Amino acid sequence: MGKPVYSQSAVVPYIIENDVIKVIMITSLNTGQWSIPKGNVEDYLTPQASALKEAEEEAGIFGDVVGEQLCEYTYEKWGGICRVDVYAMQVQHIAEEWDESDIRKRVIIPIDEAIKKIRPEQQIALHSLRESLR
Repeated sequence: MGKPVYSQSAVVPYIIENDVIKVIMITSLNTGQWSIPKGNVEDYLTPQASALKEAEEEAGIFGDVVGEQLCEYTYEKWGGICRVDVYAMQVQHIAEEWDESDIRKRVIIPIDEAIKKIRPEQQIALHSLRESLR
């Protein structure tokens, strides 16, 4: 029997300021690396709604999923494979305090800078977002 597969979803939260696409990233709890909000898809939610819930909890940001899925990637965790569906999130509101503000850092930076800092498996999502907004 193969490894278990876990369904996860994520968003690339963005805002556009003065024609510059900026991305909101958070630190991973385990490694401290910059990442996009993601988590397991809740049984009672769509992948998009689940990813928006993660963005609220992990980064204190609120908004809407726009467009189709940006990409999908996989990684190994919990002795299995996590398959992550990634969506674009147009940010409407950024909270000053949020559920995980005491355990995560948050940054808002231009997308080109974000691509250099983010986990390699998530870089494709940022490239896809940039292309979709051109």
